[in-house]
Amino acid sequence: MNSSPPSLKIDQYFVDEIHVKANPEYQEPKKGTREAKLTASMNVRRREKLPEFMITIELHVNKSEADFKANPYYVFLKITGFFSFAKGTDEQTIEKMIPLNGLAILYGIARGVVAQATANSMHEKFILPTVNLVEATKEQAKKRVTKNKSKKETAH
Repeated sequence: MNSSPPSLKIDQYFVDEIHVKANPEYQEPKKGTREAKLTASMNVRRREKLPEFMITIELHVNKSEADFKANPYYVFLKITGFFSFAKGTDEQTIEKMIPLNGLAILYGIARGVVAQATANSMHEKFILPTVNLVEATKEQAKKRVTKNKSKKETAH
């Protein structure tokens, strides 16, 4: 077993906001199940040139009225985590690890928070669906590049 400290660690996290609303009219479908509609956004900030980061995730589950009516819950969660790297971690490792691994750690915590918040509700506990975080981070990066291009175009 390796005794060296992990490259990335979560130092602290907190729930900024959570809203859970149970659908009193929801009934289990006779056949199959309805998929909850999840939308998410994330923000990664670095503390100057230090190997310290803040990641915030906002999750909406069944945001539209139609999705809420077809599912047991509406959920909004905003959660923030503070991450740091072991001293001496090279910049290439930091750039590779922070968006994907930091997001995976924080999303795992978010799944537990939502499950706990819904565990005592009128429907059974709700567990956030698993997501492909590789694709999610690629999508977020594309949006950021597109947004930056738009800012440059309007600045001219």
